[in-house]
Amino acid sequence: MNSADGNPSSIADGADPLPGTVGSGSRAVAARPLRILFTSLALPAHIRPHEPLARALLRRGHDVRLATAASLERLVTRSYGIPHLPAGLDWATDPDIERRLTSALARDGNKAFCRVLYGEVLAGQCVLPMFEDLLEHTRHWAPDVAVNDCAEWAGPLLAQSMGIRNLSADNGLLRNVWDHHADNIRPRLTEHRSALGLGPEPRTPSSLDHAVLTPAPQELFLADLPIPTVQPYRHENPRQAREELPRWVRELPHDTPLVYVMLGSSGNCAPGMAAGFHRANRTVLESLAGFDGAVIVAVGRGNVSQYLPQPRHIRVVEYAPQTLVLRRANVFVTHCGFGGSREAIEAETPMVMLPWFADQPLNGREMAARGMGLLLDRFTATPSQVRDAIFEVLAETRYRAAVSAVRRRMMALPKLEKIVGDVIESCAAPVPA
Repeated sequence: MNSADGNPSSIADGADPLPGTVGSGSRAVAARPLRILFTSLALPAHIRPHEPLARALLRRGHDVRLATAASLERLVTRSYGIPHLPAGLDWATDPDIERRLTSALARDGNKAFCRVLYGEVLAGQCVLPMFEDLLEHTRHWAPDVAVNDCAEWAGPLLAQSMGIRNLSADNGLLRNVWDHHADNIRPRLTEHRSALGLGPEPRTPSSLDHAVLTPAPQELFLADLPIPTVQPYRHENPRQAREELPRWVRELPHDTPLVYVMLGSSGNCAPGMAAGFHRANRTVLESLAGFDGAVIVAVGRGNVSQYLPQPRHIRVVEYAPQTLVLRRANVFVTHCGFGGSREAIEAETPMVMLPWFADQPLNGREMAARGMGLLLDRFTATPSQVRDAIFEVLAETRYRAAVSAVRRRMMALPKLEKIVGDVIESCAAPVPA
């Protein structure tokens, strides 16, 4: 992949420093505080991967803003402590978009869902409203470098319009983005680029030209993608203010097994997907009704009452501090979202996997192939099959050993601070004309 001057633009250790930086390689530091714009789709799971990078840059004295829908201002500012810029559509709660996505998923499965999601919605409807909001913000605050959620394309278009570099942050959707670029994404981005006076979208995603930051070993989720600009870095759990492990979990006897169940943050907030979300949760709850241990099931805001009553050993909650619970859990029953998968690896917690849509089936297949847990069909799994899978993962140490092996590989990646210094700060220079 090439930059605007036609030359590969990935940042490597030992490279000559770019204008606006001092030193080279891991010693490069910004000569002045930088204005760094993060852009994200309007979903908490997409904001979450930005948090460690943004907070690291704030600690280094930079002026950081995160642009996403106005409805997520509280999460961005109060939970994560990052200044917020309201921008873009709150598309995940749009009834028409939700109807089209759920209809495609029910009718033709995940491939059809992805065609609508990446083509019609994310590369189609979402781009220009987000771009216009971002452009308005630049009247008062012009960034030196932009970092986009890899499925958010207004940020890269703004960067190219301004002549600054854009870095892409992988939130698990990068493989889907790559797979759908030619047929679904590229034609729509070309339309937007034409309206903005830019050339056609290239055959390979232009948003990946300068650097692609991924908080996981490349061979885990991106093994066969020919992207020369990928910069893996060590996963760090996002931190939310005032999080702590529930007292009853802290007081569990050490030998009491704990199963943590969380089957998605998207399905529990989109009414059209609620039926599938609740069906999967009920299947898992039935499977654990006679479990000799403790169970936490996180079901999202406003959903707890429909799962009650439950046996005393099962706690159904709106929200659980996932990174803390995973450190205590013996098994994680998961939808295979990118964030939760990495957090389970960091905690060395084996999984029972019930993926649904978007990147989840790919993530589940990759992790199951490495022996990190058991993969089930979310649509056909019975309570007895789920119970048998949970009991096997609890009993067989090879699953935890496989997760631990991947964790060791993850912990050997460059630290976050190194990526911030070597890559993000070094990109804060005008793109050659």
